[in-house]
Amino acid sequence: MIGAERCGDHVPEPLKKFLERLRQAALSLGAKDAKTVSAARIPVEDRIVEMCRPPRCELFGRSANCPPHVMSPRETRQWIRRFRSALIFKFDVPPESLFSDEGLGFFRKTFLTAAALEGICREDARFQSRGLAAGSCKMVFCRDIPCRALAPGGTCRYPDLARPSMEALGVNVFRLMEDIGWEIRPILRASRPEDIPSALLAGMVLVGTGENPVPDRGRLTSSSPPRPGKAPRNP
Repeated sequence: MIGAERCGDHVPEPLKKFLERLRQAALSLGAKDAKTVSAARIPVEDRIVEMCRPPRCELFGRSANCPPHVMSPRETRQWIRRFRSALIFKFDVPPESLFSDEGLGFFRKTFLTAAALEGICREDARFQSRGLAAGSCKMVFCRDIPCRALAPGGTCRYPDLARPSMEALGVNVFRLMEDIGWEIRPILRASRPEDIPSALLAGMVLVGTGENPVPDRGRLTSSSPPRPGKAPRNP
């Protein structure tokens, strides 16, 4: 377990066995690779969320699972402290796919995989476990329609699948990938597919300890008071 070894964190044998079971499940779901890390090694930076703002991302504020409706990086750092371990999984993607509608299928895989792995955690009574995906759920599930969860009293059309991306909460995915030994390259709007030798999309599941018997199904929204246009925190 890469991160845990660096931090000197002793991983209890039951958790170690469960993490390996979860890793194998990710591979069986089609992930190219999956690795476990210490949650303490997950880098969260304020500047990452700034990359979600226009013009870099046109979906800013248009989904309940995108900034500014989700946890701030400060809140994310506090939230991650509740966890001991995480599983990171990846899908290798043909670079040209990311420049076409075909790429949506790969983004969708990260959501489906995160949801499935989260379900395995809950079946093991690790109710606080939460999965994060790649990209915006608005782009994947509600591309041409408004996010219903942002409407007053509205609810998500896909509550078991929709979730924030790692970047939406401030996770520096590039640092995380490099830390676990996966090669990753920046891909920009101006990039040309023929200049990109490889690409990947990654997701993460923060694994609960199983010590809290109360299921946590709330959205990862900010704890600060709702502002005009900001989705209220789920009760």
